[in-house]
Amino acid sequence: MERIEQRMRTYSQEIQELKKIKKKDVRLLKFEDLSNLLSEESRKLKMLNDKLQDFVNLKLKEVQELESSSSDSFISQNNGISSLQQEWSSVLNDLKSEMTKWESLYMEIKSYGEKI
Repeated sequence: MERIEQRMRTYSQEIQELKKIKKKDVRLLKFEDLSNLLSEESRKLKMLNDKLQDFVNLKLKEVQELESSSSDSFISQNNGISSLQQEWSSVLNDLKSEMTKWESLYMEIKSYGEKI
């Protein structure tokens, strides 16, 4: 009878260990899915950031070309382009801020996943 009780305790312990492992795997799987999602979003934000940076650089080049021209309408064009440049610079800064937030969230989740 004692051998049967010992086996029952052993089986019970093994079942508990298996349950712990299963829970950990599920949490890890969820972490990996979330990590992959954040990686993809970060990649998209970086790509968008690159496109916006290219656009801003193109507009800056246009501004420089206009500054080198000596047309009478330069002053009015310059005012419009300067405001556009400021708007895009603001958008670019906002995007960089969002990208930094995503990257810090990604790193936080990544470090949490490594602890699991």
